[in-house]
Amino acid sequence: MLRELRIRNFAIIDSLELTFDSGFLVFTGETGAGKSILIDALGLLIGGRAAPEYIRTGCEEAVVEARFEPPDDEWVGRRLQSIGIDPLDEPALLIRRILSRSDRSRVTINGQLATVSQLARLCAGLVNIHGQQDYQSLLSTSDQLELLDRFGLVQPAKEAYQSLYGRYRELEQARLQLESADRDRLQRIDLLTFQLSELDAAHVCDGEESTLTGELARLRHAAQLAAAAEESYQLLSDNEPSLLTQMARVHKLVKTMAQVDAELESAANTLDTVAIHLKELSQTMRDYGERLSHDPKRLEEMEDRLVLIAGLKKKHGCADEAALLAHATALRQELEPLTTWGDRHAAVMEERGRLLTQLEQSATRLSSVRRQAAERFRRQVERELAQLKMEQATCEVRCTPMGASHYQMDGWDQVEFLVTANRGEELKPLRKVASGGELSRLMLAIKSVLGRADRVPVLVFDEVDAGIGGAVAELVGRRLKSLAQGRQLLCVTHLPQVAAFADRHYVVEKIGKKGRTVTTLRALDRKAQVAELARMVGGSSITEATRRHAEELLLAGRAGGE
Repeated sequence: MLRELRIRNFAIIDSLELTFDSGFLVFTGETGAGKSILIDALGLLIGGRAAPEYIRTGCEEAVVEARFEPPDDEWVGRRLQSIGIDPLDEPALLIRRILSRSDRSRVTINGQLATVSQLARLCAGLVNIHGQQDYQSLLSTSDQLELLDRFGLVQPAKEAYQSLYGRYRELEQARLQLESADRDRLQRIDLLTFQLSELDAAHVCDGEESTLTGELARLRHAAQLAAAAEESYQLLSDNEPSLLTQMARVHKLVKTMAQVDAELESAANTLDTVAIHLKELSQTMRDYGERLSHDPKRLEEMEDRLVLIAGLKKKHGCADEAALLAHATALRQELEPLTTWGDRHAAVMEERGRLLTQLEQSATRLSSVRRQAAERFRRQVERELAQLKMEQATCEVRCTPMGASHYQMDGWDQVEFLVTANRGEELKPLRKVASGGELSRLMLAIKSVLGRADRVPVLVFDEVDAGIGGAVAELVGRRLKSLAQGRQLLCVTHLPQVAAFADRHYVVEKIGKKGRTVTTLRALDRKAQVAELARMVGGSSITEATRRHAEELLLAGRAGGE
């Protein structure tokens, strides 16, 4: 339950620190005193939208904090683990939300920074706030479907359907993409095939252009290179005296000298090595010269080859042969799925057909579970309405399967709540119910039934008794008191008949403080509670009669709650 609530600089609240017990807690006060501001503050603590307008005039930030004591340690642990927040050493949740004019809203859970979405996930199932705006959501058929699902506990059947539906949507997307691509597929295949055949026919090798450029340079200068190689060979070996002959003479002299003077042994060894290299160089020049030949045909072939490679690089936007080869690989990868389109389309359609059969079966099961829940829901709501002086009211929860052409994420059902206040009259959609009092009682009946099904530990009702009064108001108070059994129910009301059933009564007031208007809240003892009920009964004119009436309401409320 909500154990402590602290509010600072929020709307016209300067500073409030409140401690709450379980049971039926009622908040009353003059119109405009700020009762609904408390509800807005609670809404922020469970993930509601923040707005700068909430910050008190003249302040830079507003702070709302709460301490919740959840149902049990296991509940706390599971919820916190699901959002990645560490638990405290005690079974409690500490939630803090700060609104700033100069920065975004900040959230902490158990002292750890969190996001608003984490906060909303944590508090789902912990606190439910029902306000006058719920009238509009209650009139929406999509919200009515969600209400029925919550009541009927259809989650297993719903999750099974949604799993199939998710896969069905993936297959539909794949089918549409395949069929859209098919319009340009053949033209693209022709283009890719032509480009690949051109690249494959060229047989380009990585590094080929560099090799060809070098060979082309040799062929273009073959005569000059051959002459230079021949002259080099003659100087080294054939001319007399040749370089090798002279080298041999020097080598012999130095070796003779080294036999006398060991200091020259190193020079003799060096000459050994030089002689070997000169012989190898001579042989290399002779072989190189013999290999060279002027081949005009080969020269033309290489020039043509280089022109071809340059043209392919320019055409395909590639920097070198490696890029051309990579481009060819990419073309093959693009071409492969295009050429296997028929097989892939057939596979998608085959799986889609199987899935549609499973989806229809799953949607049918979900509809069946919903219709069973709808009948139970109808009976329970009618019982609640009878206890709220609408004995003649009848209702129906119409769950209509719309067929395979209407698959949605929640199934194929259209759900609508129908009601009539007078038995025998035509059932009409909730949106056509004219009386505000009847709609208030209908909502309370529905929320009461859902409350028992959900077992949410903290319920908040903000003026859901609008448009009703008299004996019906007393019945509403009695139903709220009953709904508060085993949980905490906070209720903002203008009806003394409802307030009389409170386990704890709080009054919200506006007072002047240092030239400013602020909202305060105080818990009432029995004497103050009688005075507040008298004000609610008689307005500004409180007589002895209104006091006696207030006493009677309080006695009746306490007797009715026991």
